[in-house]
Amino acid sequence: GAIVSFDGFLLFLLYNTYDLPFAVTLYNGALAGARRIYTMQNKEEGEETRKRNIELSEVRGQIVFENVSFQYPSSIRPVLKNISFTVTPGQTIAIIGPTGSGKSSLTQLLLRLYEYEGTIKIDGINIKDISLESLRKSIGRIEQDIYLFPRTIRENIAFGLRNATQLEIENAAKLAQAEEFILNDLPKGYETYVGEGGSQLSGGQKQRIALARTFLTNPHVLILDDSTSSVDSKTEEEIVKAINNVRQGRTMLIITHRLSTIRESDCVMVIKGAEIVAKGHHSELIYTSPDYRRIFGKNADLPPMREIKSGGTS
Repeated sequence: GAIVSFDGFLLFLLYNTYDLPFAVTLYNGALAGARRIYTMQNKEEGEETRKRNIELSEVRGQIVFENVSFQYPSSIRPVLKNISFTVTPGQTIAIIGPTGSGKSSLTQLLLRLYEYEGTIKIDGINIKDISLESLRKSIGRIEQDIYLFPRTIRENIAFGLRNATQLEIENAAKLAQAEEFILNDLPKGYETYVGEGGSQLSGGQKQRIALARTFLTNPHVLILDDSTSSVDSKTEEEIVKAINNVRQGRTMLIITHRLSTIRESDCVMVIKGAEIVAKGHHSELIYTSPDYRRIFGKNADLPPMREIKSGGTS
């Protein structure tokens, strides 16, 4: 009996040693990841204590890019090259271009998610001199892929502002065109529990919850990164209406290929090959920019091109 027990114990040990190389690899990978995180944290903390401590107050929303270039460490080509432009307070800019042209990267640099060359300013202040918390509180960003927590609708909206009152949450939902479906379509209204990632909600509903979450923080600069590309036309209209509700006095950068949104923008920037290749209003670019026209090339009603006169506006 003892021999049988010993054999069984030995087999148990041998069986588990098969997983040892995998466990070691997993441990080493986790350790390397942890070291990278700690290195980034220590770097940010050191930079913060050294200089990056300006707190933004009464943000107007002027944005300036001066000769900004950016390249991912693993890439051999720049994502953005010598990008320069100015957005005046309260202006709405539509950013368009082919997939992979650097549109999203440009807005991510504004949040200081990556290091870059050149200068980016908000209201005349270099964003590298602004504390990260203050910078990111002043900028709201909504992406195409929305993540909702396995909590109630109310808690998901309030995630943008932890001490928000119920009235503030409801007002944000109204602005985001979300209150109607919250009260009429969800069994417990604001107290309805949503699954991991908001699995119980449609794409359009998740987008409007994300809008409400962002509106709750009242950011002075709002970035919309292709946020209506995966919704139907009716939902798009509701989202556009929500955006128009908060557009007044707010600087907005909108990454989109929706012609209706582009037409309503104050200015359009076309990015191609890591550079800005055209900039102006839709009514101007549709006549003068081949790259802009190419985006709407399937439209049979395009007007004929006009020649750009020398000495015109740049």
